[in-house]
Amino acid sequence: MSDEQKLQLDEANNLAITQRQWYKNLMKRLTQSEPIENEALLLLDHDYDGIRELDNKLPPWWLYLFYGGIIFGGIYFVHYEIMGGDDQETEFRKEMAQAKIDVAKYMLTAPDRMDESKVTKLTDAPSINTGKGIFMNNCVACHRADGGGQIGPNLTDNHWLFGGDIKNLFHTIINGGRDGKGMVAWKGTLKPTEIQQVASYVLSLQGSNPKDAKAPDGEVWIDPELSKTEAVEAKK
Repeated sequence: MSDEQKLQLDEANNLAITQRQWYKNLMKRLTQSEPIENEALLLLDHDYDGIRELDNKLPPWWLYLFYGGIIFGGIYFVHYEIMGGDDQETEFRKEMAQAKIDVAKYMLTAPDRMDESKVTKLTDAPSINTGKGIFMNNCVACHRADGGGQIGPNLTDNHWLFGGDIKNLFHTIINGGRDGKGMVAWKGTLKPTEIQQVASYVLSLQGSNPKDAKAPDGEVWIDPELSKTEAVEAKK
């Protein structure tokens, strides 16, 4: 490519966008304006102090927006004024009311909003294994790895100081044991879901009878939901 051709190419690339053919074609479609040569055909008879008026067509894009606004306004009027559609304030109140319902529903089952009134015993293997890991990291110093008891009580027999179901155990872990000499409260360390998991793991140790287990502490726990016959059997 010669120097002259390079110069022409640079000039073409640097050509103002308004001078490019594709831009001219686009503007012609959008405006449908008449060429300047046809100005005499568009002149109206109005003359104000030498100022003449051209009878140009309105640009199509403007007409489309105008007609679209009319159609939208008609639909808006019918929907809100005739058919009684919800306005913004009504929609806001409905959405806020639904949000309160959704939040309340979530709070009933939210894992980290759980308390002893809603906690349930877990029996699935993943939860029990997770609970075991929490137990091994936090509880073995007082209860031994097998739950047989050391400083703390034996967790494998049917004797309990504060009740032996999931709700009582959940409450005890959260709030701690006897003042001054019992287990510390774990509510600041473990999440409610983690306490549920470790409590479920502890309950899974029932009847495991580890070697050299600590002597029973507390009273024999009888589940209030058991029948009388089952309660008698549990005491044996």
